[in-house]
Amino acid sequence: MDKPIPIETCAGWETGVISLAVLEGLRKFQQTGEADFITELIDLFLTETAVQLASLRVAVSNDNVPEVRRLAHLVKGSSGNIGAGGMAELCQEMETRYRGTCVHESYDQTLLVKLEDEFRQVSQAFKAQRQEVDRRQ
Repeated sequence: MDKPIPIETCAGWETGVISLAVLEGLRKFQQTGEADFITELIDLFLTETAVQLASLRVAVSNDNVPEVRRLAHLVKGSSGNIGAGGMAELCQEMETRYRGTCVHESYDQTLLVKLEDEFRQVSQAFKAQRQEVDRRQ
């Protein structure tokens, strides 16, 4: 298993692959005596987003414009809500790009690769965040 990178190298209060300000804002939903809310969100986000990106790749390959737009919108929302702003921006670009009736394969494959790369970076940042939580407990 890869050793997660230090959180400071990939996240910032407002900038970076993940926004620590967004994560800190989500802490208000933590219930006393319950499992760490942020850790649960991170786990859910990473699991669900991996599945959604795999489906997005299939939708792009199949020229399925409605499905591409639906999945890009879904990933955009969850990414923005958890502080992965770069992912949300790439999804917005993809969603906007798919206003027409056909997929522009070479451009869209490039955009999809960028999104998948951003997800890898976000995953590393969240693993580092989880390590930080584990150290505090």
